[in-house]
Amino acid sequence: MPQPQILQHALQKLDSSICEIHKISKTDLCTIHIRTRDESLFATYRLLDDGKATRIADSDDSRVFAVASLFKPFIAVGVARMIEDLSVSRIEGHQRYHKLQGAWNKTFTEVFNDSSDVKIKPLKGDPTVMELMVHLKGAYNMNHLLLAPDGSPLLSDDDFRDIISQFTIDARKQHSRKERWAIYSNGNYILLALLIQVVSGMSLRDFLKQYVFEPLGMGDIYMTADKLDALGDKLLAKGNTVSGTGVRHPVAFDHIPYLADTVEFAVAGGHISAAGFGMFFQVILRALFDTPQPSWFNERFARILLTSKSNMDGYGNGYTPCGIFTKLHECWPGSHSLNQTIFPKSQYKDYVLGTSSDGKEIEAQYLAGSATGWASTAYLLPKQEISIIVLSNTSGPLDVTDLISKLCLSEILDLNPAKYTSSGKLEPTFLGPATTPHDKRSQVHYVELARRIYTENLAACRELEAEDSLPDTRVVDCPNICGTFVNAEMHQSLRVFDAGGMLRVKLIGSKESGTMRFVRCGKGFRICSFPINNSSSLAIDCFGAWRTRDFQFEETGQSSACLVRKGLGYDDRFVRELTN
Repeated sequence: MPQPQILQHALQKLDSSICEIHKISKTDLCTIHIRTRDESLFATYRLLDDGKATRIADSDDSRVFAVASLFKPFIAVGVARMIEDLSVSRIEGHQRYHKLQGAWNKTFTEVFNDSSDVKIKPLKGDPTVMELMVHLKGAYNMNHLLLAPDGSPLLSDDDFRDIISQFTIDARKQHSRKERWAIYSNGNYILLALLIQVVSGMSLRDFLKQYVFEPLGMGDIYMTADKLDALGDKLLAKGNTVSGTGVRHPVAFDHIPYLADTVEFAVAGGHISAAGFGMFFQVILRALFDTPQPSWFNERFARILLTSKSNMDGYGNGYTPCGIFTKLHECWPGSHSLNQTIFPKSQYKDYVLGTSSDGKEIEAQYLAGSATGWASTAYLLPKQEISIIVLSNTSGPLDVTDLISKLCLSEILDLNPAKYTSSGKLEPTFLGPATTPHDKRSQVHYVELARRIYTENLAACRELEAEDSLPDTRVVDCPNICGTFVNAEMHQSLRVFDAGGMLRVKLIGSKESGTMRFVRCGKGFRICSFPINNSSSLAIDCFGAWRTRDFQFEETGQSSACLVRKGLGYDDRFVRELTN
């Protein structure tokens, strides 16, 4: 257990290394919040115009960041409160929750349809409420249906409800995973968020505010665009991206995205300060070791969030309602970082935090969130009563929050950096001169690791941008491609059209993407962006669900044709809509 003032000492010691990692990543802003039982620390760093990073705040400056998937635990708390607390409440107006008693082990479809006038069809595998919460037997990754390659949201709440059952069926047909598969998907938490709405009769925002954030004493939570706009540039950390040329640009959205409805909100979350998120971790630790406050967030409630897990690897590691339960010497920490999203075959993915100097294994809850323009990482170590939260407003070749959080953990816990060999053996690994003093090894190691990951991912970013930079295709060269192509099962269409003699395309669901370029590529076509500042304007999901943006054009008759995409997780087939 760290002693009082160790955090202040550690920060002073790590300051130059944090600045160097910040500089390597070209991140605009980064806020760090570390807390132990006896001490709390805040620090904010900024990259200056001269390319050097410096600390600009030593206390909580209430700066607010988009945190994407770091918001999902609050949806989990909302569902857990309905089932554990409100379902047995005698307070007037809480009768609507009584039907949720014992809902954890009932199928989600049964629980949802029991409270909703609009029914959903059974999900493939019949996952329970708890199984969805830990990403077990749920939906496959469906970001290609939720978001367009330019980051635009595509589906409304109603359309999501209509397609989700068929999607789980079709996705299972295309994969050979076992029935009890565990795979992260935004779709699972959209379902849980919709469950909160149909049971409570409230919007997700209003429910979370009344039944989660206010009781937990969490401030600096922002869930609407007007309140975020009112913060101004000093408190609202606006998003940035770093291109494959190593140049940082502001995110090109003309409004604050992902706040319009429940689907958007559950996918990309709200905005929060490091202090606000840190309060959530403190409520968990109070429930485990002190007097619960509020009373319903007791030890049983906290353990539901921390110990219910999907057991992905047979060794006890797995998704929990609070992220991933893992050990620091395992490969899971960092698994959801942009670092591994951009280049999943990285030669550095097997580099781990390691064990303590006395060889002990250390358990943690690990969370990561990323959206175009933002990245975030959080760790909660319940046994040590330590939490670390790092938030940034930049996405690009290096996820600064991943490396800085690991550096801080390594220093505070005196961890020995290690990596897994090709034979699966864990061995100590230090990326630095052998003569480096022991008390500087963490700093040297993580700065060098940051430099190597940045270099590796920069090449991957350049490759994506090269794929996106193909020249426009003239309509006269492909006169039979224009038209609307429909994927009826998924309620989406591709509209290929003529704009100034060049091929353009929009993805349309109940919402629609911006206009993108539709470019001839070999025997097929590719969705490409309009460059901004000589860089691609594709969203970060083009490193994941939209990594494949190529469509093959198939003509099956004089008036029949389709566009087919062999996606990473799901094959899309759009059939030409016939016109009279």
